[in-house]
Amino acid sequence: MVRIVWTGLDELISMTGQARGDEQFMRTMAMRVRPIADEVLALSQEIVPVRTGALQSSGLVEVEVTPTSARIIIGYGGPTIRYARIVHENMNPDVNWTKAGTGPKYLEIPFLRNVSRFERAALEMMVLWARRWRSG
Repeated sequence: MVRIVWTGLDELISMTGQARGDEQFMRTMAMRVRPIADEVLALSQEIVPVRTGALQSSGLVEVEVTPTSARIIIGYGGPTIRYARIVHENMNPDVNWTKAGTGPKYLEIPFLRNVSRFERAALEMMVLWARRWRSG
């Protein structure tokens, strides 16, 4: 599971003299990043190993927002698919993956290819927040 968490808004708020967090800002940030997370999941769907389809169908993107943080979770597994991490981390070269082109690091590979997009979106949102604060 990949967790992307933006925190620190409380520190930014204290520097700017604001009294409380801005849940709407965090919600907007999460909504701006959600399409990137959905795309990472879609790319991972192309390379996640498939035997029964259970692992592939367990893929998810979740969004959690509080006044001072936004969390995007991209992952596979859950209570019935406890082996997702084992498959993801299995770098054994002798494993014969049942579908060509699939294998380990099925989530990490597309995530790492998109890290700069997540960073850019977060930076753009922080710039917008700072501009809004400065303009009153």
